[in-house]
Amino acid sequence: MTEQGFSSAYGLGVTERDPLRRPESWPDRAVRFLTRQPSTNLFVGFLVCFLTGSLAGTFVLDAVISREGEEQIATLAAPLMPVLGGLFAFLTAFAINTEWNQLRDAQQSLDHEADAAARLAWIADTPGLDGLALRDSLRSYLRLVIAEEWPGLERGFGSKTARNALASLGKQARRSVSAGPDVAPPLAADLLDATDELAGYRRDRLSLAARNIPPALLLLVLSSGVFVCLDAILLALHHQAWIAAAISGLVVIVALDLALVVAVTAPYQGPITVDPSPLLGVLEEIDRGVFGSVGEGQAGDDQAPEVARS
Repeated sequence: MTEQGFSSAYGLGVTERDPLRRPESWPDRAVRFLTRQPSTNLFVGFLVCFLTGSLAGTFVLDAVISREGEEQIATLAAPLMPVLGGLFAFLTAFAINTEWNQLRDAQQSLDHEADAAARLAWIADTPGLDGLALRDSLRSYLRLVIAEEWPGLERGFGSKTARNALASLGKQARRSVSAGPDVAPPLAADLLDATDELAGYRRDRLSLAARNIPPALLLLVLSSGVFVCLDAILLALHHQAWIAAAISGLVVIVALDLALVVAVTAPYQGPITVDPSPLLGVLEEIDRGVFGSVGEGQAGDDQAPEVARS
């Protein structure tokens, strides 16, 4: 692989924030702000907004609409309730299913990344390879991913230091293969494949971190919930107290659905995120010398870094 091709494959020359990536619009920033909130805050926030809006709408409509008008409106609103309720259910199910699949794909990609790191660490112990240098390079890269790059994923970009560490690991793997002519070709190829897979899975991770639910879809889901509650209010004007209780239950369900939609929209931020445990597990095994020795004073000298939250 040429130096230019190698740099392209491992992300060299790519800035921490891709200059070709379009700046976030204010709706995108608003969605990213929502996805960073704890699930409790999301539910309480949506619940308060919908309850306040429902109460205010009830009082205003009750004061403005006459008794005869209420009966006519109720006649028109009744057939709309199944349609609006079905639309809201479909949109929330679609959004939750889509975003949950993206979260699952991100977790599977991270699992594959950890598998590639473990395979590289095992192969590095092959006679003829510079196993010590390879494991030290891999250890440094994983530490930077956990301690430095992971917090940046919440904002949708990675770490230049981790990128450079991955590039150094790739160069070290190729130097080891070149300097070890007695290494079996299948093992040498597997070592290079594992290194390339680490680069590919890192790019997948950064790509998924930069994505979010489209603001238009979230607005559509939110609007359908608003219209469901409004239709329920129109049906319940001047009815018994148990109708008001039913509307309150509907508002709670709408708030729960909206909170869940927002909670699962971003794989690397918010209350439901990708678990970095697979990478932490490989790093801890390298520290303990499971795959072979590491640099002097490094094996077991400290614990794997915790994932920082910004």
